[in-house]
Amino acid sequence: MSRKKRIAIIGGGEKELSILSQFHNLPGYSILGIYDWNKKALALGIAEILGIDTISDNSFLNIFRTADYIFADRSDVKFKDEIDILSSENLNIIDLSETYMILNNKEIPESSNVISSIDKFEEALRYLDRISNRKNLLEWVLEIAVEQLGASSGSIMLSPRVRRSSILVMLPV
Repeated sequence: MSRKKRIAIIGGGEKELSILSQFHNLPGYSILGIYDWNKKALALGIAEILGIDTISDNSFLNIFRTADYIFADRSDVKFKDEIDILSSENLNIIDLSETYMILNNKEIPESSNVISSIDKFEEALRYLDRISNRKNLLEWVLEIAVEQLGASSGSIMLSPRVRRSSILVMLPV
């Protein structure tokens, strides 16, 4: 049995959330962690619910150096320095624009020079609708919370005005 491929994600926005959602249950892959200097980034909150390490300081460098693949949005200037550091070490950094083709093939190509097709683009648009539509995103977050807590969907109350530490979860007796 071959070992799982180790994935790391730079950035905590909606694009990175899509990577997280695709890889968190994909056989053959494990997510080492997700990095964003903004501790309140959307994908970091979801990663925490899923039990995936979230990192908001430079300690991510040592962890990410052990990754087989690092996903990052090279067009995001917020993380240019971090991406440059990891790139200088010849680590396999895959741009988010290439990810949908990778996910369709269910394996990472040796070269990250990927040419997209119309089918893959349409698949990406369908997926982006899932995470960019607020209602769809909230349904997905609830689905994850229900699964992680082993509760029924009617027994979890989420409120934007309630601190995470005070979210009420009622488990069946």
